[in-house]
Amino acid sequence: EDFILKFTDIEVDPIWKPTELGYAPFALAIGSPGNWNKSWPAVIRQHILHWAHNKLARKYGCNDVDYTRKLWKYFGCPEPGDDDSELACMVASSRWRGFEIDTDKFKEKRRQALKVVGNVPTSPRVAKAYLYEVMDTTERHALKEGTGATILEAIAGKVDAKGEWDWSKGWLKEDGVTPHPAAERGREILEARRATKEIELCDKLIKAGRFHPSFKVIGTLSSRMSGTDKLNPQGIKASEDIRRCFPLANFENGEVLCGGDFVSFEIALAAAVYDDKQLEADLKAGKSIFGLFAEQIFDIPYADIMAGKKTTNHYTDGKGGIYSQIYGGDEHTVANRLNVDIEIAEKACQDFMERYPGIKAARKNIEEKFCSMRQPGGIGSVVEWHEPTDFMESLLGFRRYFTLENKICKSLFNLANDPPKSWKDIRVKVKRRDRLQTASGASQSALFAAAFNIQAQCMRQAANHQIQSSGAQITKAVQRKIWDLQPNGAVPWVVRTMNVHDEIHVVTHPKHLERISVIVNKTVESFRPNVPLIEIEWNAEEKSWADK
Repeated sequence: EDFILKFTDIEVDPIWKPTELGYAPFALAIGSPGNWNKSWPAVIRQHILHWAHNKLARKYGCNDVDYTRKLWKYFGCPEPGDDDSELACMVASSRWRGFEIDTDKFKEKRRQALKVVGNVPTSPRVAKAYLYEVMDTTERHALKEGTGATILEAIAGKVDAKGEWDWSKGWLKEDGVTPHPAAERGREILEARRATKEIELCDKLIKAGRFHPSFKVIGTLSSRMSGTDKLNPQGIKASEDIRRCFPLANFENGEVLCGGDFVSFEIALAAAVYDDKQLEADLKAGKSIFGLFAEQIFDIPYADIMAGKKTTNHYTDGKGGIYSQIYGGDEHTVANRLNVDIEIAEKACQDFMERYPGIKAARKNIEEKFCSMRQPGGIGSVVEWHEPTDFMESLLGFRRYFTLENKICKSLFNLANDPPKSWKDIRVKVKRRDRLQTASGASQSALFAAAFNIQAQCMRQAANHQIQSSGAQITKAVQRKIWDLQPNGAVPWVVRTMNVHDEIHVVTHPKHLERISVIVNKTVESFRPNVPLIEIEWNAEEKSWADK
């Protein structure tokens, strides 16, 4: 009789679980001959014995093969060789081999970071006490939600487009120029925390001696690769000084590095997804929509915005504002992120939507599909339920499902509309915002608020999916075509590739550079019917990860 076995039913005794470091996937990073410190050489014998003699474990292994074959038949015997499956093998292979790093540079980076940390408190409790010392009672209310980066940047300011600290974004003394003492300490804490993260990165890479990037390829909601194994390649700072520490190729042994980055990829995808002719026309005319948005926000001529692209924050802020519009944000998002008055943000958003009606129509379409709870009479009126769409498709057909989120919203909606009678029997008044409510009424309001919050997240994620998933699929398609150059089996390396967001980098040998460039251009060109403005800048002479 067949019965379901779970891995937890048959796994090796947990005492034989090996110690592993995802960022350094080899036993010598943990132990050494004679003292393997619970790494694989110390426990492998127990695993061999378990799988050789445990009947249930062997049955589980047989079932694994049998069920996989049955699933393949259930899904109509699909042809093997899809991009995700091939790239999953590529990621594993490239990860084991690893990429070159400059350990001496990382050691120097670590020394510099230790100096920045110094004696500055970084833990939330001690950091708060450090700030309290220079704050009066009223000012301390700014820390009631903690000492996270967003809160500290509101007090201390942040780095501008020139790489200099912009105190004007934080607290100033009465003269309007001198930073408040809390701003100075807030900057110390922010920089010390970032330096601490940098030390963690350096320690991991120095220990490994190489860069072993690990990605999840299959199973992500957006189809984008996501970093894993306690060293996320996508989270490594994009600054040139950090990425210069990653040569990736072993140039001394004859390897070379090539790679590239898609040009204004998300904007090109937005023009295609939203079918906005005005946006496409502006981009073809060489106009920057980041600059155009900044012009609306700051009331500064477009030419001046573009001239100061590398010396002021206006262009960067315009970029942030545009992405908020593309990815489902509203005037409140713009006002909060760019630190401008809500009236200015409202006008900029309104002008943006009027200029680009295709984006406006797409936003409306997402609302119609995913706005399941609506209040035609405004805040405080009856909430109506409209059955939402179950998924959003990317430009290339990859679906992101919202089945679970929709079910949760429906359950919260039903409970809020028809709470248990026992709730109504509680004779207690609760003050929420500016009005008194019964305990039952307050609970209903809270349930609706939770449901509306989930709904808003779904709408933002649906908007994100159309752009980000499409970009991920195109990037992976290019990467897969490059990987096809690598022969099967235990043969010398021809290519090792890494994909981080919209970038692709390839370690190879000089004789393959021309073939790779042809493959990249041909594959990118194949997507032009879907994305008319698609373009990639490919560099066949990279010296490090910084040279994209």
